[in-house]
Amino acid sequence: MNTRIAIAAVLTLAAVPAFAQVDPATRTYSLVEIGTTDVASNNNSGRIAGGTRAGTAATPRAFFWQSGSLALIPMSGYRESTATFVGPSNEVLGTAIPNGRGSLKGFRVAGGAVKWLPGLGGKMVTPTSVNSGGTIVGYATNASNLPQAFKYTGGNASVTLGTLGGPTSHAMDINTAGTTVGYSRISPSNNITRAFTHSGSSMTSLGALSANGSSWAYAVNASGSAVGASDSASGRRAVLWSGGQTTTLASVFSIAYDINAGGTVVGTMIPAGQQEMAAFVWHNGTLIDLNSKIPAGSGWILTAARSINDSGEIVAKGIYNGQTKTVLLRPQP
Repeated sequence: MNTRIAIAAVLTLAAVPAFAQVDPATRTYSLVEIGTTDVASNNNSGRIAGGTRAGTAATPRAFFWQSGSLALIPMSGYRESTATFVGPSNEVLGTAIPNGRGSLKGFRVAGGAVKWLPGLGGKMVTPTSVNSGGTIVGYATNASNLPQAFKYTGGNASVTLGTLGGPTSHAMDINTAGTTVGYSRISPSNNITRAFTHSGSSMTSLGALSANGSSWAYAVNASGSAVGASDSASGRRAVLWSGGQTTTLASVFSIAYDINAGGTVVGTMIPAGQQEMAAFVWHNGTLIDLNSKIPAGSGWILTAARSINDSGEIVAKGIYNGQTKTVLLRPQP
């Protein structure tokens, strides 16, 4: 059932202009503080969504952000909520916990309406991505309380995407063509997880950098290139799967979280000789610590870049004045 809600006027502001694809090595970035927010996602309209305790929110609440204004998404009867993804048509996906607890419900907000998404027979539904055709993917628990990747195309039911042989799987992103990526356990007898790509009715393992290691795919772009992380003989590494090839993006501990249409990848790493995490951007073989591309003396320490749109705008986590916050990085012409 859909529930009508009032969304602040901020949601109808015009889209921001696009930037041409330029090698990030030649770019610097301006910083726009979003606030004390949790996981955030941005789209090509410049809109950001996530969860926050800011303002009057005593518990985490799903929010929209646009052009400097943050608006909470009301969820009557739910004690907590967070947005997990903002889609190409400005729809928002997320999760909410009812006042009585006991379950985690998945939602889609589109056109001012909340649609509660069907799961797979269990008590948890977490949508993670939606494409331009409206197909939603994510993961939900089944009747055995095990999470499995699902797809929702409308109606009153979601369908499982299956697994790679183990009991659990998670779908993390879907592109316009319907290619889905995520990760799945490969056997009930071990905890090895492998990144997968799913198209049509087929789930295919993307492999790992070591024979007994795990891997995870978190994002896929329009051309089918996927990014994530894999265990290797030297530790966990950010990886790109593209054209049948696996490319290691960094020689240090690292995780890739997102990739845009131009093939620019963002994520987090521990630079050589350091102990703290640093946000990175990667493009055409060049890995860059984003802390080297922001104004000197800004006071920010960028720890993880979580999302990038096709204009090259990056949503990152960082530390500012001793607090962990979300910040928008806008590439400068």
